[in-house]
Amino acid sequence: MMVSRYVKIALLFIVLGVGGSIYIIATADGLSNFDLKPYYVTLQDATGLSSRSKVYLAGVAVGRVQNVSLENNAAHLKIGFLRDVEIHRDAYVSRRSSSILGTAVLYLEPGTELGPLLPPGSVINAEKNSGDIGAVVGTVQELGEQITQTLREFQDNQLVLLSMSLENIRQITDEVRRGEGNIGRVIYDDQLYITLLSAAQRIELSAAQLQETLDSVNTLAKDADGVVADAGVIVKKAVGLGVEVDTFGRYGVSAEQLQAGASLRLIPASKDRWYRVGVSTAPDGVVYRRVKEKVDGSGTYQIEDLTETRYTFAVDAELARRFGFLTLHGGLLENTAGVGIDIQPVRWAALSGEVFNFRTGERPNLRGTLTVYPFFDPDSDKPWNWLYLQGGVSNALVDRRDYFFGAGLRFSDSEVKGLVGLVPALNN
Repeated sequence: MMVSRYVKIALLFIVLGVGGSIYIIATADGLSNFDLKPYYVTLQDATGLSSRSKVYLAGVAVGRVQNVSLENNAAHLKIGFLRDVEIHRDAYVSRRSSSILGTAVLYLEPGTELGPLLPPGSVINAEKNSGDIGAVVGTVQELGEQITQTLREFQDNQLVLLSMSLENIRQITDEVRRGEGNIGRVIYDDQLYITLLSAAQRIELSAAQLQETLDSVNTLAKDADGVVADAGVIVKKAVGLGVEVDTFGRYGVSAEQLQAGASLRLIPASKDRWYRVGVSTAPDGVVYRRVKEKVDGSGTYQIEDLTETRYTFAVDAELARRFGFLTLHGGLLENTAGVGIDIQPVRWAALSGEVFNFRTGERPNLRGTLTVYPFFDPDSDKPWNWLYLQGGVSNALVDRRDYFFGAGLRFSDSEVKGLVGLVPALNN
């Protein structure tokens, strides 16, 4: 029995090792520090860039940012390019937004082939970025203000000119009606007076209609300003929302059972809370009979009974609040109500305690877990930097307590973040 248990444990580690190696090889981008040559770029705005941001040429990653520093109120970037990429003296680098969430990437324009090559360690020129969403929103808002100001000036000038024209028409009409002036003396006529008076009335009516039209345009411009402002608020909220995807596997030593699961965690910009939903497999009980011995006249023999384990799916739905290195969370834990507490004094290790599965007449399930991130690096896009190892005890309050160990991956996913970020209400 013990030999079989150790064989299963060995097979589990072999499967996890082979699967992890395949996943790491399949997701690696090939940008090793040994294959890169350094260059330097100075940007006035490095929003959305990190020390792991990639540089693209014709849609292909040809380099990555190795370091970002602030000097003389400007961002200085050290960029490593693949050694087979030719960079000429008229080359330049531009920053472009990759999503509405504020992330950005760099694009390389290598320059003309007739120009001399730029040696490693040189400075590459930077082009001012025009594709940033914040700049677009600001430009649209500024354009709306300029249109509103132009309409106001047009309205004031037209009203002044219209008032002067109406006054002149009234003076001429009065002179004609009294027979004064050249026009009154030459073409004085009652019918002409009536015609001119009717024309003046129509002009006044047209002026009133023009005023209504200008008021309507002014109102439309103000509404456009409000829409632009609301769009800016939505984009600001979506930028700060973080998303983490988690998948794990655990093996119970005494029960000889494997549990696997996956979850999605949403983290607002304040980082003082998080929301998590997930699903996992769980044993639904063991059906068995006790082994009995029966003695008769011919001797002693045993009746062996079969053991059967049924599995089902369990759902988690939690919300949490952080207080420094202490986190309190609660909600649904494996289909039952539960609460928990996490203590994380350092970023690469955490100790958790959870109580759930409250039943009448039975003690709840008390589970303690130690999680270690041996290669922790949140700014890296390498999958092994988010690999973690776990170990602990479950059902600690009852006789059937069990010890478990396992491993998993938790990483930030920009694709899922682009979808979840469209729901700004989660960041309120």
